[in-house]
Amino acid sequence: MFPGLPAAAFETPGGAPVAQRLADSCRRVQAARDADDFAALHTARRIEGELLLLSGEPHAALGAFLEAVALCEVSDLSGQARLWQLAARAQAALAAPAEAQEYLGLGLRLMEEARDLTGAIDLLEDLAALHARAGEHQRELEHLEANLTLRRELGDAAGLCRTLLAVGKSRLRQQPAQVQRAQRDLKAAIKAAQEIGSVSLLAQARGWLGHAHWLLQHLDEADSLFSQSYHDLERLGDLARMAQVRLGQGRVAASRADPPSALRLGGQALDLCRQSGNRSTEVQVLLLLSEQSQAGGDLAAALEYHRAYHELSVQLHRARSEHRAQQIAARIGLQGSRQEADFYRERGSLLERRVAERAAQLEATQMEMIELLASAAECRDAPQGLHNAWVGEASACVALHLGWNESQARDLGLAARLHDIGKLAVPDAVLLKQGPLIESEWTLMRTHTTLGARLLSCSTSPLLALAAEIAQSHHERWDGLGYPAGLRGSAIPQSGRIVAVVDTFDALISQRPYKAAWTLEEAAAYLHDKAGQHFDPLVVAAVVELHRLGELPPRDERALRAVPSVS
Repeated sequence: MFPGLPAAAFETPGGAPVAQRLADSCRRVQAARDADDFAALHTARRIEGELLLLSGEPHAALGAFLEAVALCEVSDLSGQARLWQLAARAQAALAAPAEAQEYLGLGLRLMEEARDLTGAIDLLEDLAALHARAGEHQRELEHLEANLTLRRELGDAAGLCRTLLAVGKSRLRQQPAQVQRAQRDLKAAIKAAQEIGSVSLLAQARGWLGHAHWLLQHLDEADSLFSQSYHDLERLGDLARMAQVRLGQGRVAASRADPPSALRLGGQALDLCRQSGNRSTEVQVLLLLSEQSQAGGDLAAALEYHRAYHELSVQLHRARSEHRAQQIAARIGLQGSRQEADFYRERGSLLERRVAERAAQLEATQMEMIELLASAAECRDAPQGLHNAWVGEASACVALHLGWNESQARDLGLAARLHDIGKLAVPDAVLLKQGPLIESEWTLMRTHTTLGARLLSCSTSPLLALAAEIAQSHHERWDGLGYPAGLRGSAIPQSGRIVAVVDTFDALISQRPYKAAWTLEEAAAYLHDKAGQHFDPLVVAAVVELHRLGELPPRDERALRAVPSVS
């Protein structure tokens, strides 16, 4: 399934480990370069790119695919299209869906020009999957319907069945308007699966048709289809899909106001989820069990199931957030390395003005990507508004006051904007809670330091390395009582010490869901009182002095909500 590649694409005799195959591929690439054998280099780079993508190295894979495109024969339209498809998968792995769509569109045009129907079908499937991941189900459906037309023209019975199933599932995601049309597609998929004798496709189509009937509250039809689907899946030993069907049967029982049956079926679904590792279905099963326990009057069980549901939801949300942030950080590394490579190639041969232009482009790229990451954090922590941007600007001012040079201070200001990036993985129920946090919630909140550092450490960018240092250390205390490492005094990086003071100052003078805004004078007095205990005294002195002189960056007055001083 897009954006990954099927393992079969990389099978080699003897089943050698990917690392060994990659090392062999690198040697073939070098040999082809040494021999100036462009045809061999084209093939070697394509294979190397596939192995790099399978190994989780999309940066390097993308470079390999783009070089292979350049080396491809002009007349080999299908070959070029396949390489653009692989490059699109690398872009998707780098959280660049727009670029991935552009590459797939180019590949599709080349396949159509070459009249390669099989290749066009593959590209349409990738485009549909890319839109599905983005929640763009109407665009997904358009590509699947185009795929369906080509399948019929090609006469591919098995492929036609799979596509009918995919079209039906896509329509169900756009319920309720598309449910009845989805039923027609899924019935056609059942007929096609019976004709080709595919038990797996037949079971899937019956399960999804049962889901469509449940949505329409045709409960007898839904129950019958779920039972047939479960029987087929049981023969195949497909535990993950068996769990989904049992969940469907549990929902039917719940719709019939039959909590005992719903709980029995839900319990079976839960066991199947845990045996198969189907965590996405497990979340839905736990919610069903909680609701039906409550409906049956067992409030203790309902509470326990809801607690398990909440914990698993948090885990899955955190995993998705970490993956997304890592992808964005990977994009920063990719863009930065491209710009730096161009910069150094051109520095020795172009006029000073041209070099300055390239340096400005590099800085603009870094700024754009930092903005992307910072905005991702700010959109989750919406009540704080411009907090992260102001912390960055103020941290740069404090660094200059403490003797940092302009370049260092500017980098600190950019990196400081990401000090709370780890909050991407903190659930809304904790992050946006209207009131004080309990101890377990504080424990969860404190993990944003280490999570943020981990998210940012996946890039080789010096700027992101500084951001990771700040994310890790901005809640350490001068007296050693902070977290996560309990560092003391000068053992805390100065970047973290600066952001700690600036972050606290802005938090104090801002209104939050759990507190009113302090006055500027009250906040400055608090910092002065905590100097040498919570904060680095030199940093506190710098912030207080800059505040006294009016040299801290301006803030949105609407966010300040300052009140008259009570000196």
